[in-house]
Amino acid sequence: MKKTAFIFLISFFSCLTLFCQTTKQMTWNGKEREYIEYVPASYNAGTPAPVLFCLHGLGDEMTSAFNAFGFKKIADDHGWILITPQALNATTIIGSIGTAWDAGVSVDASMFGISGRIHVNQGVDDCGFLLAILDDLIANYSVDEGSVFVTGFSMGGFMTNRLAIEHGDRIKAVASVSGTIGYDIQESVPVTPINTMHIHGNADEVVSYADAALTYSGYKFVVGVGAEATVDYWRTANGCDEEPEHTIFDDIANDNLTFDQRQPHI
Repeated sequence: MKKTAFIFLISFFSCLTLFCQTTKQMTWNGKEREYIEYVPASYNAGTPAPVLFCLHGLGDEMTSAFNAFGFKKIADDHGWILITPQALNATTIIGSIGTAWDAGVSVDASMFGISGRIHVNQGVDDCGFLLAILDDLIANYSVDEGSVFVTGFSMGGFMTNRLAIEHGDRIKAVASVSGTIGYDIQESVPVTPINTMHIHGNADEVVSYADAALTYSGYKFVVGVGAEATVDYWRTANGCDEEPEHTIFDDIANDNLTFDQRQPHI
């Protein structure tokens, strides 16, 4: 299928003295796609701007993610361009599961009496969609192509890892929060080493720390690899040392939570 991408302004356009926030639409791979583009007043065409993509979680949408992620201050203070894209709805054998990325996530279908695996939004080509957005930014703004960053939460974290694996040559760094590497791409070899960060609570009840088991509508599905396996994947791919440097952050808020930062050495 020939893939075309064209962009035009829709529904919401706000360009004030403080910022320019635009909801844009793109036709990609035969489907209408949307994203929010935020260009702060601090953007200066004479200085190439870094770009940050923020990917929402399963069932979420771009507007709430744009507000919840809280990256506008970074954009405002440092002249970054902020992109918050919208995933498409996914329908599986158990019905609609809401918006989901083509992140390489799949589940064992045997519990439904079917052989093989159920792939979530397979073939939507979200990697192509996100890179098409980047290409449009490069065509219309002064962009620092060596400073493109991607972060995502939960399903958005899975998509962040897929983008890093398959297109890390166009991204400086990624940060995945509560989303690991999808089952379908766990054997994939990254195109290049890339700066990575993984953040995951070991008591996560949605995407489990140990084995990326997703609990949804009363079902439990293993959809990828666990948090430790994700870190090991990138440690190996990036040629880091076996033993990282540990920094423990104590429970100063008295909420029974601590933080273990593991900094690898290359």
